[in-house]
Amino acid sequence: MVILKPKTPRRREVRRHMGRPGQWWIQQSRNRQVAYTLLFVLAFTLIGSAIAFMGRSQLPYRTGQTVTDPILSRVRFESIDTKSTQENRKSAFEREPAVYRTNVPYFMTLRQKLVELVVELASTDIEHLALDVRQKLKIDAAALTALQQYIEGDRPSTQWQQIVDSFVADIMTVAVLDRERAEAEGKNQADRAWRIRIVLPVDHPDAQHELLRTDKLLLNVAEDPLPIQAKLKYWAKHRKIPRPIQATIVATVMEDLQPFHLFDEEETQRRRLAASEQEPIVKRVFEPNTVLVNVGTGKAEKFSDLDIKLIEQERNQYWKDLTTLNQLLLNVATVGLVMLIAVGCWLYFWAYYPRIMANAMRGTAIQGLLLGCQAAAVGLNHLPFEFAYAGAVFPTLTASIILAIAYDQRLALTVGSLHALLVTFTLNLPLGFGLVLLVGVVSSVSQLRQVRHRSTLVQVGLWTGIAMAIMVVLAGASSRPMHINGEITRMLRDALLAMATCFVAGLFAQGILPAIESIFKVSTAMTLKDLNDSSLPLLRRLAELAPGTYQHSLQLADLGESAADAIGTDGLLCRVGAMYHDIGKVNKPMYFVENQGAGPNRHDKLSPAMSVLVIVGHVKDGIEMAREYRLPSAIRHFIESHHGTTLVEYFYHEARKQKEKNPDTDQPVPSEFEFRYPGPKPQTKEAAIIMLCDGIESAARTIADPTPVRLEQLVHQMATKRLMDGQFDECHLTLKELQQIETAVTKTLCAIYHSRVAYPKTKSRESQEDASDNHQLETKAVS
Repeated sequence: MVILKPKTPRRREVRRHMGRPGQWWIQQSRNRQVAYTLLFVLAFTLIGSAIAFMGRSQLPYRTGQTVTDPILSRVRFESIDTKSTQENRKSAFEREPAVYRTNVPYFMTLRQKLVELVVELASTDIEHLALDVRQKLKIDAAALTALQQYIEGDRPSTQWQQIVDSFVADIMTVAVLDRERAEAEGKNQADRAWRIRIVLPVDHPDAQHELLRTDKLLLNVAEDPLPIQAKLKYWAKHRKIPRPIQATIVATVMEDLQPFHLFDEEETQRRRLAASEQEPIVKRVFEPNTVLVNVGTGKAEKFSDLDIKLIEQERNQYWKDLTTLNQLLLNVATVGLVMLIAVGCWLYFWAYYPRIMANAMRGTAIQGLLLGCQAAAVGLNHLPFEFAYAGAVFPTLTASIILAIAYDQRLALTVGSLHALLVTFTLNLPLGFGLVLLVGVVSSVSQLRQVRHRSTLVQVGLWTGIAMAIMVVLAGASSRPMHINGEITRMLRDALLAMATCFVAGLFAQGILPAIESIFKVSTAMTLKDLNDSSLPLLRRLAELAPGTYQHSLQLADLGESAADAIGTDGLLCRVGAMYHDIGKVNKPMYFVENQGAGPNRHDKLSPAMSVLVIVGHVKDGIEMAREYRLPSAIRHFIESHHGTTLVEYFYHEARKQKEKNPDTDQPVPSEFEFRYPGPKPQTKEAAIIMLCDGIESAARTIADPTPVRLEQLVHQMATKRLMDGQFDECHLTLKELQQIETAVTKTLCAIYHSRVAYPKTKSRESQEDASDNHQLETKAVS
């Protein structure tokens, strides 16, 4: 009994290629695409996390924003009671008395006037003194006699000068202000005793002390003079001025009365600020679950600057109270969520878009777009709260539109939804806002199957705005405090703002459309329609120099577009690619049979090897012309791949025939490799369609009687031939799609080569044709 099977060579070969357990991971680690993916995920995680930290560090509240939910303290913290502190400092500022300085020029003039008064009246008597002077100065005989006692020769006596100096020094302490300042002091201190500071001149007896007037005798020079006169009389009596001349002195002062003190605004402001700064800071302790900002009851309560500062202090204290482990967990959670979004995005690319994985520039462009829009959302978050929807909606919506244009709707929908989640998390926005953003992504992407018209993006923005406005109303009605006055108005304002933002996003995408095509190497339907214009210089040159090739391209465009529409790919791209695929034949048009007409075949004088070089060269020439005319990369791929690596069969067989006829020559046996196009093979389904239809259209012209059955057989044979030759290995074309392409191409070929009913000939026409044939025969016989 044989327990173990013998180790045959076949079994050893199979085991050698099966590999060992775990070897798959080793192979994947050496894969360049895997390395790119890990690098992209790492970069996205690091940069996206940094942006997320910046966004989440901002408070979701703004000054002037309506309070919709009460905000509670999570921890115990001490905060500066800014309001009470400001009120106390304001009160200290107002309590500080105003500073006034003595009107020194006025008092110097007044002193000089009082001193010279005795000189003016020394040499006269009462009878010779003018009546108006006596009345104005209130001088009678007794007053005149008393004044004349203070004359020493022709000068005032020293005693009189001392009396005047004392009197002037005394009245300097009287608070006599102008009308404006008296009213201002009365208004500022109406509820308490009047207080002002008077700074006396340096030569005053009390100059070392400032006078703080706390009485209510802040006299106005423009109002009733009686209180001022009473005060002056008091000081005249206090200084024991002789009674007869007291009235004269008072009258002299009142004759040209001016403010005794002038307001010193700069010194007043300095002292009041100093008094305000000396006021101690008032602090308040908030316990956990204390209401920091309460919601309005009926009336809309709005966040003030003090509320925002209080919330920031509570958040800072909350972060300080967390342990190092808790802080680390929160940071890891943020980084982990960003990493999950990055991993999900690149796993999606790995599964459905391998061309992104294979091209590092595509991955860089997509990643740069997503991170740039995330950073833009954080930056726009600094706008006033009224534009909150605009700041968060615009970047995500723009990214979704760009991806839909550059790739397709499926990718844009998936990546746009992930970006909506990323922005909602970064800005710490509520779930309702995330739903609104998701509706905007779905609505915009679903309308962007193709951008065929200039107004398409504007229309997309408009209809997306309407959808988002409806979602804003629905989400707001379910979550906003509708009992607050004005909340419905604010909700409708947000809906209109969302609509306007979507419209602007459409206009913005329309404006940067050329940049999108250049960065992502794509061609939109609008660009393709422009390239399909037969009046363009390159197509006109093709029609003039290679008319047969141009007609072939027109037929191929119809075949390619119908086949592309049958499997759901871009039919317009196939049409435009077909129009430009053979532009390289413009350089040597007469070496291609469709342009030779009835003329000689130039390949008759060339060897098969040389003919192959000419035939294959039209691909290289076409690529150079495409670069010269700046055709998009998507169109250039049709030029370089419309023959793939197929065999130039005619000249290959001609070379083998020549070798068989002359076996003794030194020429080696022709190999297929020498007679194949250099490639590359088609990388897209559209390019594969054009390659297949190119061979079918050329072969169909060789059929003498193109019946539907023959055309169907031709299409199937050509498709099978290209499939078995491996030309579809790199374009992800399925057998089902290939069968649909065969059906569509056969239908179009039958429409092109349709048959017509032969019209019956009349007798006169038959006789004319017979006569014409006889004349031609006679002419040939004579010649």
